[in-house]
Amino acid sequence: MADTQTLREKLEAKRRKLAEQIRQIDARQADRQRRDDTRRKIIVGALAITHAEQDGHDDFRQTLYGLVNRYTTRPGDRALFGLDPLPEAETAPEEQAERAKGAQSS
Repeated sequence: MADTQTLREKLEAKRRKLAEQIRQIDARQADRQRRDDTRRKIIVGALAITHAEQDGHDDFRQTLYGLVNRYTTRPGDRALFGLDPLPEAETAPEEQAERAKGAQSS
């Protein structure tokens, strides 16, 4: 019986070790996917901005910056594009709560 218990303990330890290794592999893979996604967005964004600003495509420029103005709601992000902050009613509830929390701690 003791041999069975010892064997079980060894197998359980091995299972925990394997589960941890699998978790680490999954975490690395998820991290790689996030980095790749971010890199794709940076490249496409740079391409779009360059096309809008240098290639004389007024329709594309107007569409791109219209979309940026319409869908960029966080004040810091809007500032990156030289856009005015949105009125309070047009910002997302999470952002309103964040700003209210910041104002309370000031």
